[in-house]
Amino acid sequence: GFYINTEIEFLNIDNIHKVRESYRKVLAACYSNSPKFWALLDESNWLDFISLLLEGGQKIANKLRQGTCVLVHCSDGWDRTSQLVSLAQILLDPYYRTIEGFQVLIEKDWVSFGHQFSARHGHINKLTTQDDQSYVFIQFLDAVYQLITQFPLAFEFNFRLLRDLAYHASACQYGTFLGNNYQDRVQMKVTQHTVSVWNFIHQNKNKYINHIYQPNYMNELKPRHHTQYLRLWEEYFFRFRKEVISPCLLYTSDAADDLLCVDLGGRRIIKKK
Repeated sequence: GFYINTEIEFLNIDNIHKVRESYRKVLAACYSNSPKFWALLDESNWLDFISLLLEGGQKIANKLRQGTCVLVHCSDGWDRTSQLVSLAQILLDPYYRTIEGFQVLIEKDWVSFGHQFSARHGHINKLTTQDDQSYVFIQFLDAVYQLITQFPLAFEFNFRLLRDLAYHASACQYGTFLGNNYQDRVQMKVTQHTVSVWNFIHQNKNKYINHIYQPNYMNELKPRHHTQYLRLWEEYFFRFRKEVISPCLLYTSDAADDLLCVDLGGRRIIKKK
């Protein structure tokens, strides 16, 4: 039987195989030159998956806000679990919306928790197969991107940080995302032979700063998760085809009253009067 006073809720978030298929479809749509681009994007279900993550993170945050203990678990415990608990913490705690806090979050709930970066991102490894690949971490970064677009004053960092983390998760230029777990990194002597990506980020911190950030703007975030409120992460998916990105204005009701137009890491944001 179940524990007394316990509720079990399935969030219906698809597994890594569906995510891999969706990611390939959205990439194909972005580089297709097809007049049916938006239909192809819709068929990929990518934004539907992002919507489910945001909704799940919000449900967890709501339970915690009410003082309820929450146990989160997926099939293995290092994919959807990392996504959901990370998002819930970002929604509840402004610290994780700072550059330092975001670093702590990724290090503890992704790197140290055992998310299989090498397997999921297809790093060269004789034990890694295509069936293991799935851009779960990119999906999480995309969800954070959606939060920044909805709450541009609530985050110390801009879109460039998300884009660069997405790139370095696959590039293997730094040791942060090498291996599948702590044991792998110890055996590879990652700390002795490589540099952390966070060293690079802090050395170039100015380009990652969101200049309209207001530390005391909002304690808890309650995002809109339905797909009509979400947008394609153009800075990532069109990163090799900048010519297809037309100037795009994002309207938001969460900006300060006197905000007219700002640059948030490559996106102009207009305050809707």
